[in-house]
Amino acid sequence: GMPVLAAGLGGFILLRFIMGLSQCGNYTAGIKALAGLFPAATRSRAGGVFNAGAQFGSVIAPPIVVFLATRFGWRMAFVIPGLLGLAWLIPWLRTFPDRSTMTALAVQPTGAPAAPVTPASGRPAASSSAPPPVTLGQLISNHKVLGLFLIRVFTGPITTFYWTWLPLYLRTGRGMSFLAVGFFASVPNLIGMSGNVVGGLLTDRFVKATGSVDKGRKIAFSCAFGLGALSATMPFITNDYLAVILMGLALFGNQWVAATYIGTVGDVVPQHLAGRVNGIAGFGDNGAALLAVLYTGVIVDLYGWTPVFFGAGALPFLAMASLFLVLRRIEPARFGR
Repeated sequence: GMPVLAAGLGGFILLRFIMGLSQCGNYTAGIKALAGLFPAATRSRAGGVFNAGAQFGSVIAPPIVVFLATRFGWRMAFVIPGLLGLAWLIPWLRTFPDRSTMTALAVQPTGAPAAPVTPASGRPAASSSAPPPVTLGQLISNHKVLGLFLIRVFTGPITTFYWTWLPLYLRTGRGMSFLAVGFFASVPNLIGMSGNVVGGLLTDRFVKATGSVDKGRKIAFSCAFGLGALSATMPFITNDYLAVILMGLALFGNQWVAATYIGTVGDVVPQHLAGRVNGIAGFGDNGAALLAVLYTGVIVDLYGWTPVFFGAGALPFLAMASLFLVLRRIEPARFGR
């Protein structure tokens, strides 16, 4: 609710910037918590639910905010959601486990030896020494961290593209009425949102079936990238209903990537590094998404929608190349001294 304190436009923009800057930590902290609370066998499933919740909030927020603004004024559109967020802290603080309750398997990256468990409590014994420090330079120069970074760079803009440009594409590229756009624009996003949960479940099943985190996650990533590439079929699809379904499947695949990525972070780095690694990857994701949003309009004005969808369909293949050629084997990263 900070923007309600602004005295003018400049102050409003500044407070909105500060609010957005502080909110970025929520997602990163969530992935760090998942890396410490869930073992590799169930981490993608948990990550899918986590990511679906974030997207569900984006779906329901606009109508709620519009209602609050029109009924109670624009200030209440900031104050009421802010107060609800503070109220949510109470049950969260009471139910969220502390570090001592985290399982030894979850705290350690996959493949690393688990911490000893104390017989009395069944909990991991406290480590006698702190983990060695890892600098920012060591993180960004590590090929596995770079691979995670590139996967986010090449897949994040796809979801942002659909969120931002889908209604206009349905209107100008498909010639739909405003009423039809209002209905059909939500369908791909709803299908895509289900990709978080269903994709997370499938990823965990692949890991269990193969008996290997590396093989299981790579199978999941490959399937998800294949679905994401369906964006490239849009210029050839004349049936609007089929087009909407295929765009939904493309978003489904992209959100499946997100669920699998969340699980992979905990496989590659220990929990105390998961937040920093995801912050680095998130920086690339948001930067690429910003450029994609800006240049999409320019490309559409000059060349139409065809090259935009070809580009959206090509990005998953670049992400796949980042997985197999840069990140390579999904296992704990080693950082040189």
